[in-house]
Amino acid sequence: MSEVSPDVPAVGIVVINWHKPDATRACLAALARLTYPRHSVVVVDNGSDDFNAAEIDRLAPGGQYLRSDTNLGFAGGANLGMSAALARGADWVWFLNNDALPEEQALSALVDAAT
Repeated sequence: MSEVSPDVPAVGIVVINWHKPDATRACLAALARLTYPRHSVVVVDNGSDDFNAAEIDRLAPGGQYLRSDTNLGFAGGANLGMSAALARGADWVWFLNNDALPEEQALSALVDAAT
């Protein structure tokens, strides 16, 4: 998480990948443009081996890569990613399918609406 006022919720963004590495790369590129100041990314490779930790670190600096040996489905992958995001200090968790391409202001708008 970047250093910002503790009054700003830390948001862990969980992206689930399953044999769609190009979609996940595009999603991570979109997340890199988010203007919200306090977020981190967890990529769950759900039973595939499309990524490695070094590639995730390049695409989402400071992000975390988790690989499940089996496809846990979206819910199982989301639970794995949520546990990691919360362990990293997230106050809130935002779950994304890997084909999501959020606009730069999307997370800021979500947090503004929720606070």
